[in-house]
Amino acid sequence: MCNHCATHCANLLADGKKEHLSCLMHCRDCATCCAACSQVCASGGPLSAVMADCCAKCCDHCAKACEAFPNDMHMKSCAEECRKCEKSCKAIAKWQNRVRFRPYPVSRRTWLVKLFSRLRSGVLRRHIEDRMSRMCHANKTDDITERADKF
Repeated sequence: MCNHCATHCANLLADGKKEHLSCLMHCRDCATCCAACSQVCASGGPLSAVMADCCAKCCDHCAKACEAFPNDMHMKSCAEECRKCEKSCKAIAKWQNRVRFRPYPVSRRTWLVKLFSRLRSGVLRRHIEDRMSRMCHANKTDDITERADKF
């Protein structure tokens, strides 16, 4: 969504609306940060919580920049998606800190990849923390795999 909004801002800049420059830069940086975060969290590395926290902060800044233009539908939808992403990334960072950087089984990596792909495409609507808490309390790998397949 941020890349789409950045393209919209670039078009507005070309039309002479210079106030959209800051939003353009925020959207491009946010998209880059979210892509990096999804890759780091999917691998289950020791910096997953740090990256998720960074992504949450980037999404917050991007949402603030987009909220400065409440009458523009592109900006409004980008701000809404960034707020959802921020909330999810905070939940992921909290969850990552709770498991203390344990390496994940393959099923959890698969789950995180699906989570971020749906998060960035706007499909994810429920609060991520509920899913994570259920996954943490699951006792069997098969049970975790079944839950990941339901995404």
